[in-house]
Amino acid sequence: MSYYDYDPELPGGFQDADLEMSALTESANHEAKLKAKGICAHGNARGRKMGTAVICLDCGKRFTDFDELAEERSEILA
Repeated sequence: MSYYDYDPELPGGFQDADLEMSALTESANHEAKLKAKGICAHGNARGRKMGTAVICLDCGKRFTDFDELAEERSEILA
């Protein structure tokens, strides 16, 4: 066993980055399945600054602010 084989962060063979990447992939797959069904999760939105209108670049829906967008996004992804 060389120095490079030892990793104290390996509980059962997985590093934190592996677990995080798995969670991100699962989330992206869920959103892709919704998009395939025609449901927009409003993940691609832009607004100039806090307190101004926000527009989803995927479906074109307008929100009054980022809080409204976040609330609807969490309802869709739940």
